[in-house]
Amino acid sequence: MIPQGWSLFDVSGGAGEAAVRPQPEIGDGHKFWPMAWTADGSRLAGLLVRANGLTDGVAQFELATGRYARIVERTPATWLIPVWLRDGRRLLLRDRSGISLVDAATGRTKRLLEVSGYFVGYSLDVTKDDRWITYTETATDGDIWLLTLE
Repeated sequence: MIPQGWSLFDVSGGAGEAAVRPQPEIGDGHKFWPMAWTADGSRLAGLLVRANGLTDGVAQFELATGRYARIVERTPATWLIPVWLRDGRRLLLRDRSGISLVDAATGRTKRLLEVSGYFVGYSLDVTKDDRWITYTETATDGDIWLLTLE
């Protein structure tokens, strides 16, 4: 049986010895949806999600202590994408209007790039050397074609 909430699945012991470890809830009427590991594997960034499915921001979970800390609070949104940089202190955050650089310790945010798009274009990643960012730009613009069959 799979537990409610989120869990860690330890596969270091090899096949047949993996164990599911349920993690504590964040509380405050939110669920934590883990999305991105730090390079050293010590913390996870994830979304703070309300019961109605809206996202209120981003938090981090520290594996060693089992504690959460809020990083960014946002007006309820339908989606956010956090991606850690190698230093484990900063992360990139994609939302509906662009990509920002966020200091996880202070919550200070700096917009790097204005990007539009919809959930279908939800994407963000960074190379291992933090040199390149990739994202998808989507739009609802299009052409209307009319055809008359004879």
